[in-house]
Amino acid sequence: MAKILPKKERTLDVYLNVGAQVRLAKDAVGKAYVALGKVLKADELAKVRRALDLLDDAVNKADSRMYCDHPEISGNGYTSVFYGTVGIEARSQVEKEVLRLAKKYADELSMTKR
Repeated sequence: MAKILPKKERTLDVYLNVGAQVRLAKDAVGKAYVALGKVLKADELAKVRRALDLLDDAVNKADSRMYCDHPEISGNGYTSVFYGTVGIEARSQVEKEVLRLAKKYADELSMTKR
């Protein structure tokens, strides 16, 4: 099981990287949910919905912890670190960085060689 980093190591860069990875995961699970909805019964699909709900709960906790760890960022564009999809236009410099990181992680996941 993963262990939480000590507070002094939970830098804003760590949170931005986590936010980028979480956005990718939420997008992927959301797309899987829609696709599986075509072939699963509602009670079977409910398990995937539960996974999305658990991920949302974890994201809310991570977002709250980021603001506790870094109260100086309140109101400075950090509201979009964990929320939103990767296929949108950035609304702030912070979101622009999160989307850049998400693209980097998506490229790392790609099975094709360039």
